[in-house]
Amino acid sequence: MFLTEFQVRNIFIGYVILFVISAALILYNKNWTFKSKLLRLIILFFLPVIGFIIIATEFLIDKISYHLLKMKGIHR
Repeated sequence: MFLTEFQVRNIFIGYVILFVISAALILYNKNWTFKSKLLRLIILFFLPVIGFIIIATEFLIDKISYHLLKMKGIHR
C-alpha cells in the first residue's frame, strides 16, 4: 500500500499543526521551570525523529533481505 502525494502532504501539515500547538502549550504553561520546558520540547521534537529512524531501518532490513533472497533464488 502506497500513500499518494496528497495524503503525505496532509499528514505532514497535520503533524506541523499539532507540533506547533503542543510547543505553544508547553511554553505557555507557567508552572514548569525552564529546564522542564526545554526537556519537554526536546522530547516533542525527537519522538518523530526516532519513529522515522525505526521506519527507515525497517525499510533497509526489508530491502537487504529481499536482495539476499533474490540472490539465493527464493524470492516470490
